[in-house]
Amino acid sequence: MSRLNIFHRDVRRIAAPLIASAALGQVATSPHPPVFEAATIKPTDPAFGGILIRLAGGRFSVTGFTLKDLVGFAYQVDDSQIVGGPKWFASDRFDILGKPEKDGPLSRDDARVMLRSLLTDRFQLKIHRETRELPVYVLTVGKSGPKMKPRTEGDGGEGTRLTFQGTTATGRNVAPEVFAEELQAMALDRPVLDKTGLAGKFDFNLRWRPEPASGKGASGSGDPNDPDIFTAIQEQLGLKLEPRREQAEAIVVDAAEKPSAN
Repeated sequence: MSRLNIFHRDVRRIAAPLIASAALGQVATSPHPPVFEAATIKPTDPAFGGILIRLAGGRFSVTGFTLKDLVGFAYQVDDSQIVGGPKWFASDRFDILGKPEKDGPLSRDDARVMLRSLLTDRFQLKIHRETRELPVYVLTVGKSGPKMKPRTEGDGGEGTRLTFQGTTATGRNVAPEVFAEELQAMALDRPVLDKTGLAGKFDFNLRWRPEPASGKGASGSGDPNDPDIFTAIQEQLGLKLEPRREQAEAIVVDAAEKPSAN
């Protein structure tokens, strides 16, 4: 699944193959940012109980996303970093199918740039950024040092891959800041700040019991005898994950409107 990004969540768990490609907040920009040539937006079928995002065949598709979910994906922030919005902001769900202006594979970074433009045009979204003191998790190196396998350029190992499946995570050629970003998105309920100071990329395997620190991944088929996610990260990766209150970016929603029917 090296060229297909799929993220699926229902109200009880996250269990999704995902390929990480960018650090938190670092969306590529260019003088001519990519845009959707055409996009359809419609209400989600109430019978669909989860959320799904696909980047495949050069198309962008989301199902069951609230506007809050869309903002979170577009700006790479956790729900806890999104402030404000109308009453329907986190309840009304939408399906979006977008065709990029240019043909070819669609990266997550380009999808985010195009989605930001779409949210402005179709949802009349207006936001501003603030730095606020928020509850976060801080990722640092444990006392005994990292236990992940370092990678070197041209070592013949697997290409970049970070897969979360239930209560396991498999990383190949993954930078710590990317792991922190996806750990936030897939398993935890607050921003994860990478303060490991580690350069380079690593291979690792992580597994924890199906009792996460948040509602994400709250059920699963993992072994209940496995350690909790905090202990697992320390014992298996040699890293330490601590809850703190720190300055972090917040997206403040100033205005938004429901999109017109296609």
